[in-house]
This record gives sequence, C-alpha cells and structure tokens, in this order.
Amino acid sequence: MAVKQRAVLALTIVLFVCQATSLAAPRPRLDVRTIKDWSIVVAESATEPEEYAAEEFRDFFAQATGYRLSIRSDSASATNNVFIGASDALKKSNLAHALDREYAEEELRIIVEMDNIAIVGGRPRGVPYGVYQFLEQSIGVRFLDPDYTYVPEFDPDDTYKNRAGRLLLIDYTYNPPIECRYPVFKDLPGRTGQFAARLRINGRFSGDDGPPSEWRRKIGGNNRKGVILHNIGAWMPFQREKNPEYFAADGSGKRGHNHQPCFSNPEVIKGMTEKVLSQIRNYAPKGKIPFSHADASLCYCPRCQDIIRKDGRDPGSPNGESLGAPLFLAVNHIARAVAK
Repeated sequence: MAVKQRAVLALTIVLFVCQATSLAAPRPRLDVRTIKDWSIVVAESATEPEEYAAEEFRDFFAQATGYRLSIRSDSASATNNVFIGASDALKKSNLAHALDREYAEEELRIIVEMDNIAIVGGRPRGVPYGVYQFLEQSIGVRFLDPDYTYVPEFDPDDTYKNRAGRLLLIDYTYNPPIECRYPVFKDLPGRTGQFAARLRINGRFSGDDGPPSEWRRKIGGNNRKGVILHNIGAWMPFQREKNPEYFAADGSGKRGHNHQPCFSNPEVIKGMTEKVLSQIRNYAPKGKIPFSHADASLCYCPRCQDIIRKDGRDPGSPNGESLGAPLFLAVNHIARAVAK
C-alpha cells in the first residue's frame, strides 16, 4: 500500500473513532447537589391533587437525597424551582412553554433543565401522575406494595454512579392510551387508594371499603367508564318486577328469578342499544363502554339455547362457560350502532 493511501486510511480511522466518541458522549445531567436550596412552587389556586403531588415530591425527594425542599406559592427567583402544576411563577420562567397548550385530564409533561424543573399536566390527575413518573424515571423510586416503596439513597460523594444523584435533562410528555386502567378488583386500591394512584391505576373498587372521601379528593378521583363488572343494570331498559319476560329463564322456563337479561330478546337488544346511544356523549374516543352480564345465571330459554348451539357450543355445559353467545349477539348489535 502506498504511503499516501496509508495516510488517508489512518485519517479515516481517526475521524471514525472521533465521531463514535462524540456520539457516545454522555448526555448532560443535573446534579442534585445543586437542587438542595431550590423551592417547590405550587399555585395558590392549585387543586387538592396538585397540592398533594407537591407533598409527595418533597417527601420522596428528601428520602432519596436528604434535601427537604420547601413548598411555596410563589417563586423566590426566576431559577432554582420545581414547578408542580401551572402557576404564575411558571408562566414568568424560562419553562413557560410548558403551559403553551391544554393537556388531557391524565396527560403529563416533565421538563428538566439545569436551572428549573416543571411537572405539569391535565386535571384532575395529570400533575400527580407526572410527579410519580418523575420519581420513577428520574430518581429510581419503585412503588412495590401498599406498605413498601423502594427509594434509592443518594450518596453525595458518589453522585455519578447513583441514578438519584444525576438527572437527565428531558422534555417528556405522556398521555395514557387506555382511559381506564384497573388490573385487579379491590386489593390494589387499599384503604386509601394511594397505592393505586402511585401506580397510575385510575379505576377503583366502589364498594363500602373503597377510599374515604378525603382520599378520593387527594388522588383526583377515579375513572369509572371502563370497569367491566356487574354493570348490565345500567343498560337494561326494563324492570324485573314489571317485565319479567325480558329477563333470563331458568331450566324450567321460569323468568324473572334473577336480574340477568335475556340477551336474545329483540326488545332487550333494541332497548339497550337506545340506552347506550343516549349516553354516548359521556364517553371519550379512547374510552370504553362497560358492558357485562350480571353476576347471576344466564338464560336457558329455547331462543338463547338455539343461538348457543349455532355457535357450536353445548348449552348444557355444567360450568356455564359456553353460554356467552347471546350476550355477544347483543354486544355486536350495539357496537354496530355505536360505530355509525
């Protein structure tokens, strides 16, 4: 190889290594040691969930770093602030662009810069969800159990090896794609609903042992539009006492013995369709219309049994798992009407 060719090859390799090194350069980070004298700013007009979110930020940040920041209703300066929710102080800061648009009710936005942090979002739950997202994403907090939360400890002498001590500069926005999130029945919310809120689980058991009213306000309430559970009564247009013929028949043909509808009855399907359409405005485009049978025996009338047989099932199944075809028939009819 000629000397000139070797020189060009060597230069190319050097340039490639330099480019690779540049691409692999560490992203800028905010050292938490510079935050120890900052303030948490929450507007005087803040909602109760936003005020509670500020307290959650203060407490978990203190556990991780040892720095317990004060909560203020205004800003002492244009910098050195953690803005929780919209405020006049945020509008006057270099992060005012965080408020340039409206946010959906659970949408969140987190902006971390060297001199300010802003956590904003929609109401009622966007801001607290933003705080919990920040605690997990930037600090490394893990909400593992209603009675146990893992909080990494910050070591000021070892800050660049500890996630809690070095915050990436970000501008992060997230809007949950599923409107109602509820993976379990009633163990997750617990007595207060606090743990569910920390996990951004917004569906809640609504029985007598649900969160007391003061906690419901703190966590921003809950979403009930998608909890699939014992809700057919809301869509049934008939009353069992007055119109037992529209309710499920037992094995002997007797109707009205429970509050399960006869899903194959054309009048029942028509009435439920009209009722759903009358309330369609209450459901967002990403929402779910909860529609499930009652917690009772399904219908054994000849018409329902015929539909089950046409579906290739055995209506005499002892476990009842094959009796869903009439329900699906009704749901599909309603879905076609909704789709229009």
